[in-house]
This record gives sequence, C-alpha cells and structure tokens, in this order.
Amino acid sequence: MPGLLRRSGTKTVTLIGLALGAIGLATFTRISDTSSYAATVLPGLLLMSTGLSLVFVPLSNLALTGVQDADACEASAVLNSSQQIGATLGTALLNTFYASAVASHLVAHHLPPTAFNPLAAIHGYHIAFWIGVGLIAVGFIAVLVLVNAGGSDNTTQADAAAGG
Repeated sequence: MPGLLRRSGTKTVTLIGLALGAIGLATFTRISDTSSYAATVLPGLLLMSTGLSLVFVPLSNLALTGVQDADACEASAVLNSSQQIGATLGTALLNTFYASAVASHLVAHHLPPTAFNPLAAIHGYHIAFWIGVGLIAVGFIAVLVLVNAGGSDNTTQADAAAGG
C-alpha cells in the first residue's frame, strides 16, 4: 500500500476505493429469494472489502500525517474513536431504515407482522443497501472536494522507518 499511495496519492486511491465499495454494495440489491451466494453475494463482498481497504488505510494515514510525536497517541485515539462511533451510528441508521422498510412492506401487503416474511426482509435489505450506496456517494463527494493530498504529501510507516 505505501507504494500505491506514493504513486497515486491518497485522494485517487480513496476515490477508487469508495467507487468499488459503492458498486459492491449496489450488487447486493440484486439479491432475491432464489439468489446463490457465489453469483450474487460473493462478488459484492469482494468489491466492498477491496474498496473499503482502499479507503480506510489511506484516510487513516492522512489523518495522522503531520502529527507531532508528542500528540501521536491522542491523534490515534481520536481517529480510532471516530471510526468506532461512525461504524456504530452507521449500522444503527441502516438497521433503522431496514426495519422501517420491512414494516412498510408488511403493512402495504396486508401481512401479519408476527411471522418472518422473506420477501419483506429482502425489500428491507434493498432499501438499506441503496441508502448505504447514497452515503458512500456523499463520502465520495466529500473526499473529492475536501482532500488535497497528493502522493508526495503522505508519510507512511515504511517511509518513517526508512527515515524519509
């Protein structure tokens, strides 16, 4: 990853990662009650995991670039806390949209809310996945507008260890 960041820059790598993550999440909207794991779920998981690794590593690196040695522990703690809180709130938010979509589907189709309904669950997942794609798109725009770091602006651990 350090070589990729030096050649391409944080912004480029992060934008590619966000695009891959959004495409991966969008593939989950093709899931149906007859979908197979290998054809529908696995490609989305591979795209998302690759994409998110191209997001978290460069942005974590960028967040800690230029931090004084005396402040490194605090900066790292703030970064980790922000990631944990963001993941928690994001999961809660998407779960809320999922539950609301399932309830709306059950009401719209006059189905009892007491039994599990696979079609309602799939509908809820589709809604949550599309909202997730929209949130990633907002992140894409934020990185596009706010990140100005190029390849030479990054200091990786490998660079620091080498003294450069």
